[in-house]
Amino acid sequence: MPISSDSQSTGLGERPKDKIRLKGVEETLFCTLLPKGRDAESPNPVLGDPYASRLIDPCDVDLSRSTFQAGDNDRAIRWVVNRTMTFDRWCRDFLQKHKHEPVTVLYLGCGLDCRAHRVKQGPAVPWIDLDRPLVVDLRRRLIPQAPAGDYRLRTTLDDVAAAAGC
Repeated sequence: MPISSDSQSTGLGERPKDKIRLKGVEETLFCTLLPKGRDAESPNPVLGDPYASRLIDPCDVDLSRSTFQAGDNDRAIRWVVNRTMTFDRWCRDFLQKHKHEPVTVLYLGCGLDCRAHRVKQGPAVPWIDLDRPLVVDLRRRLIPQAPAGDYRLRTTLDDVAAAAGC
């Protein structure tokens, strides 16, 4: 189903909340985004992802559903945040280790994760975020500014191959 808007205010000027109509696997992006947002809003954030809570706020999603409540507790928040920090660190380490080689970062199933914003890869490293069409559409609505450097957001592997020159 397409993503549409309703008339609820978000506190971000006059912009209405986006009524999110994702289904199935697409909807699971909130299972990792919500814990990162809770961490960011906490008094002592661990990851402190400055994007996560700002991405949740404009979405009109029923986060009280059991699908999302399973990840809305201290243990799940710590798990998601530590997992995210580990992937960020692995990415930074890999890019540092291969800084003099041609590499491309391909993030499959990026959802609304802002790793490309958090991990400073430098302008010479192509970064491609890939997800399903409805997720990419939502991402473009909520994250209008691309991170610095050679960044692309794609919906299919054919798009990725074309972007990589294959």
